[in-house]
Amino acid sequence: MRTDQRYQEGQFTVSRFRAMGCACQIVGVTGDDPEASVRLASAEALVRVVEKTLSRFDPESELSRLNNRAGQWVQVSPLLWSALDHALSSARATHGIYDPTVLGALKAWGYNRSFEEVQATPIWVEEVSSPPGRWQDVRTDPATRSVFLPPGVGIDLGGIAKGWTADILCHALADMGPVLADLGGDICALGVPPGHKAWPVAVANPFQPEADVALLAVANAGVATSGVDFRRWATPKGLAHHIIDPRTGKPAETDVFTATVVAPSGLQADLFALVCVLLGTEQALAMLSRMEGMEGLLITKDGRILWSRGLERYLIEVYGTKGGGA
Repeated sequence: MRTDQRYQEGQFTVSRFRAMGCACQIVGVTGDDPEASVRLASAEALVRVVEKTLSRFDPESELSRLNNRAGQWVQVSPLLWSALDHALSSARATHGIYDPTVLGALKAWGYNRSFEEVQATPIWVEEVSSPPGRWQDVRTDPATRSVFLPPGVGIDLGGIAKGWTADILCHALADMGPVLADLGGDICALGVPPGHKAWPVAVANPFQPEADVALLAVANAGVATSGVDFRRWATPKGLAHHIIDPRTGKPAETDVFTATVVAPSGLQADLFALVCVLLGTEQALAMLSRMEGMEGLLITKDGRILWSRGLERYLIEVYGTKGGGA
């Protein structure tokens, strides 16, 4: 997933940086607003605050400190509380297909440090000490903004954090005019940029990363891609990837290579792109057909490109296809 790279100058102000383990871009339609660069710099700073709070790879992050105190009630900051609340609500909305308590399984399969480190060092696989599927056991107290994780349970927010953060950025900058926040391909797009009917967003070809399979037009919506194409590594038990199926505690066995979802928000796009991968092609397309305002494009492991019928209103072009609308 990538946004149009031609937002360079003139009425666009662009901030590009790395955070949350990925390339990020914030684009504002600002004209000659002298405060635009300052506002976008503040938005970048906000991303770094979110990363510092929610990163499971930083032992000093607030999330890491919460995970280390499983078995105790812990009062958390408003930022972490909001992220956890959205994560638990997402688990309820998907009947546990998305589960933020898969941290133990992720670590057991070798994803216990940043992906760059995972790639650079040998991987081992451990027995999962506490199976996932424990999101319903997480207790919260809104009155004191406190959280209780059962012993052995840890939280990973990777399934929604970037889409959720993109939403926060767009709404914080909405008074500037049209704005797009792209955090590693998890996107929130508000308004319409001048000269366009919507924000153009390309869907990358997972088999040829420098090529695209489709071009979408997105406005006042979120769009995100999830897949098993990138974060993969070899283990003594075979090839593993970062999408854990909470029903098994193992990397998901799925025919979906990547799933791209357009939804009313960045968080929903991020969430349901992940759910599409976990469900597989048949169930994912059936789910999308039932959900108002949610459309998707799936690329299967054998190279087929399939999309929900309603996606056609967002499609500008598909670059060669084996498949079609479903």
